[in-house]
Amino acid sequence: MTDTLVQNKSRPWYALSPEEQRECQQRAEARRRLRAFKRSIAPAAAKINRAVRDEAMQRLLTDYVFKKGIGRARALGKLKKYLPGATLQAGDGGVVTWSWLEPSDPVLISDGPSKQQECLVVNFGIGGRQSARTAGLLVFLSLEVPDHALARLLQRSPNADIAAALIEAHEEYLQGDAEAVLECMKADREFYLRGGPGVFICEGIAATSNGQRYVYARAQTWIGDSMIRPDQQPLPAAKDIDEAMIGILVGLAMMEHGEAQ
Repeated sequence: MTDTLVQNKSRPWYALSPEEQRECQQRAEARRRLRAFKRSIAPAAAKINRAVRDEAMQRLLTDYVFKKGIGRARALGKLKKYLPGATLQAGDGGVVTWSWLEPSDPVLISDGPSKQQECLVVNFGIGGRQSARTAGLLVFLSLEVPDHALARLLQRSPNADIAAALIEAHEEYLQGDAEAVLECMKADREFYLRGGPGVFICEGIAATSNGQRYVYARAQTWIGDSMIRPDQQPLPAAKDIDEAMIGILVGLAMMEHGEAQ
């Protein structure tokens, strides 16, 4: 899908049609909301980025992993306080995962204007038993949503919850069928992630940064449910966790972690 923008920079406001005026107002309001949202989450994102790299986080994770029952519940509460703004989920066997949104400069180094946009990214962390006495954690990127796609979300669904839409798309990606994602990447095809009352039209990105490999989803735009064509079906969920994208992402992160050691 190609988004068509009305060119009206050289035309005064009174010369615009009522429809063009409404569109300009919607764009301005979308930009305002997006700027305000980024400002609101930036402090928590910075704190989480620092937290996942410090020794206190390691101690809290170890406390969580090796306790059970009430002790583990209390340890989870401490982790939630230490990671304000993150979405935490307790898994089986003392595993805990968390995700958080972060305003970001352009992620990719590219000459293409579409890839030179500021964005929001969804980061994902997973902690669990590393040895008989210690816990370990892995952190990686799962989703990049450029400002253009975020603006489309807000223009087409003014009441959309930005955070909820991005976390939903992030979870759809992690639980999605890895073979389907990799086939789309090989064929240079789009795939679709549910996010709010519509879908993000995404491409798969394989990249390397500071020696770490990433395979993540990058949104190109967002369309509402009424705009979705029959062939634009959301990414299918994996039938088994071993066939999901999260398995590939954790495997890559573990490989890099092991090589770093």
